[in-house]
Amino acid sequence: MNRHTIIFCCLILGLQTGVAHTEPDKSPSLVIYPGYARDDYMVSVLKLALSHLPENAYEVRALGADLPKERAFDLLGAPDGLDVLTGTCLKDRSHQALPVHFPLLRGLNGMRIGLIPAANPDKLKAVKNLTDLKALHIGQYHSWSDTRILRANGLRVFAGGDYEGLYLMLDRQRIDVFPRSVLEIEQNLAQHPTLELMIDSHLLIQYPSAYYFFVSRDNPQLAIDLKQGLESALQDGSFDKLFEAQFGEILQRLGIKQRHLLHLDNPFLCDGVPINRQTLWVNPPAS
Repeated sequence: MNRHTIIFCCLILGLQTGVAHTEPDKSPSLVIYPGYARDDYMVSVLKLALSHLPENAYEVRALGADLPKERAFDLLGAPDGLDVLTGTCLKDRSHQALPVHFPLLRGLNGMRIGLIPAANPDKLKAVKNLTDLKALHIGQYHSWSDTRILRANGLRVFAGGDYEGLYLMLDRQRIDVFPRSVLEIEQNLAQHPTLELMIDSHLLIQYPSAYYFFVSRDNPQLAIDLKQGLESALQDGSFDKLFEAQFGEILQRLGIKQRHLLHLDNPFLCDGVPINRQTLWVNPPAS
């Protein structure tokens, strides 16, 4: 073999080696979420967002264990832990993990409708402003974030340590109203059929609240990709379609758009929430 042939072979071998080293890894990145394999709304949104990225970029799996929320945050980014979870964006959480600034519930988690005594169906009909609301005795569970938000707005809140006891107090009219999430109030009422309670038909209380995906601060690329996927799903209408399929009927039954809307402040909301992007919200929060 002459010298020129040897040089040519070396060049070809070098090119092949270079191609082998620069060939991108086609295997998907694994994204672990808390709980068990399921097809609920949040997992569906996660899959929808990632489906808008290049094919096979990510594979979604469940951790296989249910965890308390704060424990889940502790495991975010840990070896054999979690890659993504969902939660309300509070100031302390936004320092602990990296929020993806896209409200997955479109503000529904900040909307409250009152459970009231059935003997007084118009109890909240005259409530038009914060001053009117301050005249009422409001029941809440002591450890809920609602309690500190309502108190921060100057409202009179009985913070009970007995959850079921709050329903009994309402039935006996020792409190005037028990504000409940629009996502839970029908179920809450159905769980207490022996009590003389009803869902108020007049008032919608709303404070700014954003339910987000969170990822580890060591994985900013996943946050970028989730945001990109969510924005793409919003643009092509697939996010709206999924949201409507999940929540459209309940919002219609509760008459959200026909109620008097009373805005409250939320001083515990994390920074960076896109309040002014009206298309992201069912009812745009007061800025």
